[in-house]
Amino acid sequence: MAGLREAGAAFGLDITLPEVPAFEVWPENWRVLQLFDQVQTQWRMGPSGPVGLDYTALPAWCRRGGSRRARQAFEALQVMEAAALEHWRVKREQQT
Repeated sequence: MAGLREAGAAFGLDITLPEVPAFEVWPENWRVLQLFDQVQTQWRMGPSGPVGLDYTALPAWCRRGGSRRARQAFEALQVMEAAALEHWRVKREQQT
């Protein structure tokens, strides 16, 4: 996070990130959490905000993981994607 603050400071921005509470990740979910983190900047945007992940960013990542494991990670990523989109949808509805 320090790198993000330094990058912002170069443009005269003071970037303050919220504290995130610690959470436990089950071992079987660790790989997909890493994938989700690595593609977090790949959201396709629509007029109301994020509409889904841009899957064109995934092939290189999947090639590193082997076919079966990559397929399982991709399926789990889709579950996380759906949960994130639902979270944002609810937040938008609460704001209106």
